[in-house]
Order: sequence, then structure tokens, then C-alpha cells
Amino acid sequence: MMLDSIVILGGGFAGAATAIKLVEAGYPAGQVTIVEPRTELGRGIAYSTSDLDHLVNGPARMFSLYPDDPGHLSRWLANHPDRRGWAGPADGSFDASFPPRCLYGDYVQSELAKTGVQHVVDRAVDVLPEGEVLLASGRRLPATRIVLATGLVRNESGFAISDSVRSQARYIGNPWAANAYDAIGGSEGDVAIVGSSLTMLDIVISLEKRGFRGRYFTFSRRGLLVQSRREVEAWPAFLRLEKLPGTALALLREIQRERRAIATGGEDWQRLILSLRPFIEPLWANASDIERRRFTRHLRTFWDMAFHRAVPDSMTWLDRVLKQGRFFNVAGRVQGLAPSAEPGVEVTWRRRGDPESQSRRFDHVVNAAGYEADWRRLPDALPRNLLARGAVRPHPVGFGIEADAATGAVIGSDGHASRRLFAVGHPLRGAAWEASSVLEQIEGATRVARAVSADRMRNAA
Repeated sequence: MMLDSIVILGGGFAGAATAIKLVEAGYPAGQVTIVEPRTELGRGIAYSTSDLDHLVNGPARMFSLYPDDPGHLSRWLANHPDRRGWAGPADGSFDASFPPRCLYGDYVQSELAKTGVQHVVDRAVDVLPEGEVLLASGRRLPATRIVLATGLVRNESGFAISDSVRSQARYIGNPWAANAYDAIGGSEGDVAIVGSSLTMLDIVISLEKRGFRGRYFTFSRRGLLVQSRREVEAWPAFLRLEKLPGTALALLREIQRERRAIATGGEDWQRLILSLRPFIEPLWANASDIERRRFTRHLRTFWDMAFHRAVPDSMTWLDRVLKQGRFFNVAGRVQGLAPSAEPGVEVTWRRRGDPESQSRRFDHVVNAAGYEADWRRLPDALPRNLLARGAVRPHPVGFGIEADAATGAVIGSDGHASRRLFAVGHPLRGAAWEASSVLEQIEGATRVARAVSADRMRNAA
């Protein structure tokens, strides 16, 4: 009889949180394995940056790995004086501080190390029907249960990029690559950034710290800019669980009504966000796939801008270049990148509402277009093989895969929830809209740990 074991595919934040919660729920650490090609666990894309000015997007009290102990991260920060040179909050209040993301990665690693789970430095390429995980090296890992914690997959582009542009240093296809900005350094000139969200803000910070003296041009379809987070109290609840709006339009109208009331009273619109957050999960669960698609098509960009804001310390960098007249935000769709007659990259775009395209040369282009959520478009072998075998099926909304949001159990092509295959984090965007936020990933990891541990105990009885 095969020893009961669980293999977590992906060692970023979701994978690390799942391992921590499994051991916390009583699963033997020696029977938990994380498969991750990177040598460092717990960081993923977000927490791999080493820049001390790339901050978490909320106060430390919201980022504890243990929701029942919101001060856990704050105490960890206070007890580690070797904090990579981070001075910490001037008033000593770590609960309200916004620590660097690299430090948060250190915290996750520190907690994961306490569990003693195993790490296989390899890449999973398939989950075989007989209960094994096939690795890129050819090795096979026996597993009674598997957790998909595959994290983010970069969206290379939704536009044409010539091979000659891809191969030159003036095009930065991966804003997180080591030494990505060496070619720009302390230069002047014009930099085009495709995307205007939080990644764009990190890019501006990185370039400013390297002495860049030129201009920034950001391109996004709607021209919305990342917003600054403010500390406010929640607006009084205006939604009721027993009578939630059933359509995206009905929800929008209720939000607009409250938004007008907030504006009339001279209140901060961000109070509305805190009022909405407790209802996100039931709103999404009660919506039809048609309404979910309408939401993602028409309201998603506004939702992301409102819910995923930057902390004030990060926004000071953007405010500075705006005041200096060095930042220009373009509402339009980038259509292609091509070589320029002069050194640089020719960018072609169509401005929002304009039927005609236009082009101009930029000295450098940074692609911050976001991440691919549709599993049918992912290039990696693992999602392709799982889809081909019917072990998973793409969510009809186009985000991630179908799963039971209450347990994380993956739903296969036969329509049944698996007792062997689970998912946490980004693969569940379609099943639970905010599944990729830190708090929701911790909650998702806890649900999977409870479901897996309960099933294990039933089998052992």
C-alpha cells in the first residue's frame, strides 16, 4: 500500500501557504512535498523582488499567515533587526507599516522552514492517472493527493512583437528579470510602459532609483491609473446576503447609488471598497456565468483599479514624476512593436475612441501587460496535459479552472469534483473571483488543508 502523501505543484506564495496549513492541520510534514524549479520557496513573482521600495499593498496586520493572529507578521518584523536594511516605521508601529515585499517573502520562508516539508527542485509536467506526478527530469513522484498552486503566468503580449524587437535590450519583456533595467540606467529619453497597474508603479520606482531622467508613457485600454490606498472606515453595508443583485448591471447601479451618496456627503469613495469586500465571494457564487462574463468584460478594469491600490509610500514616486511633467498616461490599445529606423522601438497603438492608428519611436519599451488567466492559452506542459486528459476543465468565464470553491477540489471534464486533485490561488479566479489576493489565498489554503486532512482521517478510520 502506497504511503499517504501530498504533492504541491508550485512553490510560490500559494504553495508555501498550503504546506503551512497542511502541517498546521496535522498532516505529517514528511509526507508533504513541494515541487518548484526555483531554489527559493514562498516568493513567487511578487515577493522575489529585492528592492526595498517595492512594498506590500496593505498594512502588515492584514498580511499575517495566521488570520486568527493578525499581529504575527508585525512581531516577526520587530524581532528581526537584520531586516535587509529596512529602517522600519518611524513610530515603531509595525502593525500599520507597509514592509518591503522581499521581507514578506523572508517571513513566508521562515514560517515554511519550521514545517520541515520537502522541496523537490524540478518542474511538474503532468499528473498521471495512476497517481504519480511526472517531472521535467523524468522522475515520477507518488502522490495520493495533489494541489495545483501554479501561481501567475505572464501574459507576454496581446499584440504583435517582431523577433528583432524581442531580441534587443531596448525591449524588456519581463519587468522582473535580473538586470532588466541596466540598458536604461541613468539615461534620458522616452520609455513606453504597456500597462498602468501596480507593476507599472514598480517599474517607475525601479527606474527612478537608477537615475532615469526621461519621460514615461503608459498605455492601457481605458487609461485608468493605479490609485493610492487610504486608511478609512467601511461605509455602512448596503448589500444584503438574502437579496444580492443578480446581474452585473444591478450591482453597478447599487454601487453608483452609494457612490453618489458618498460624494454628496464629502466622504472618501474608498470606504465603499471596505463595505463591498465581505460580499465578493457570495456575489460571485450567486452570479451566472453569463453575468460573470459581463462583469469581466465591462467592469473588471474598474474593479481592479478600485480594489488593488498602492500604498502611499509607493505613490510618492508616481506623484513626483507627474508633478515634474515626465509622466503621460495614454488610453489606447497597443497593436504592435517593430524596429525603428533610429535606435529604439516603434510602437503602434490606437487611442481609445479613435478609429485611426498612430505610431512613434520610443527609446525603450517595458511590457507590463499583466498575466494570462485562461488555462487554454497557457504555454506550460502541466496545464496542457491536464486539460488534454480531462483532469481539469477550463472555467467558462475564461479565468482558471473549475473547482469547488468551498474545498478547492478540482472539477474534471466529467463534471465531478476530484478527491485527489485540488487547487489554491490563481487557478481559482473563475471559481472565486478574488482567489488570488493574499488573504483569499490563505483562506483557500486553509480550506484545502481541512478537506485533505478530513479525507485522510476518514480513510484511516
